[in-house]
Amino acid sequence: MKVGLARGICGNCGREIARPRPADVAVCDCWEYCPTDHGKGPYGTPLEPYGDETRVIGNKQEVLNDFDKKGTVTKIAMQVSVSSPIQVYALGAYLQNTVHETLNRMAIYSDTDGAPDALIVQSEEINVYKKGFYRFPLAAPMELAAGTYWIAIQSDNTWIFNWVFYSSATGGVVVSDDGTDVYADGFSNPFGTTMNEDTCILCLYLEAKSHYHLDLTPGSYEPGDLDVMMICYEHSPPYKSKLKPVEVRLK
Repeated sequence: MKVGLARGICGNCGREIARPRPADVAVCDCWEYCPTDHGKGPYGTPLEPYGDETRVIGNKQEVLNDFDKKGTVTKIAMQVSVSSPIQVYALGAYLQNTVHETLNRMAIYSDTDGAPDALIVQSEEINVYKKGFYRFPLAAPMELAAGTYWIAIQSDNTWIFNWVFYSSATGGVVVSDDGTDVYADGFSNPFGTTMNEDTCILCLYLEAKSHYHLDLTPGSYEPGDLDVMMICYEHSPPYKSKLKPVEVRLK
């Protein structure tokens, strides 16, 4: 029986791979690194693995019930649970505004004892001029660990909140502020005094991708399971490619 190291050459990056015998196949680690930084091979920036499919977390539905504090609050928020690490790249809301054009922005707050607390990130500003689903991009992707968060929306015209609260049929916790957060200087940090409105449902949601923790060893995965996008944020726009691990035959 042969002893020592079995060796092979990766057809993607050209590196020699060595593993203790009796190994006869190995996965090169070049899939973990951006190939555009320093040529092929594991010499560039590490790539981030995310699911290729967009996940919507929150309440994305169109419903048409009234809200009993129209014109009296400046921002409102909805509690959401994140079950696994994600990368958030946009927030969204269904809004109805048939009277005035309004400026709006969205944000994510941390949760402390069941209430919104510290500001994590806020979105770009969007002009709302008719009813519909509105997307609020983030300036850069935001990493969120598993846990509880609050999605908030703020408007320069408080009357828009006459049209954004909905029926309690699907449950959920929604709160509004006490009317003191001024739109012009952005979201307050922390959220501030809250008034519970748990009989209402707000159509707010996150657009995110699932984060994958990958362990690519021979026999631990199937090619059809690798529906994962590798992303490098050191580039503008970010470098993206499908995950393509290279198995190397060893001799």
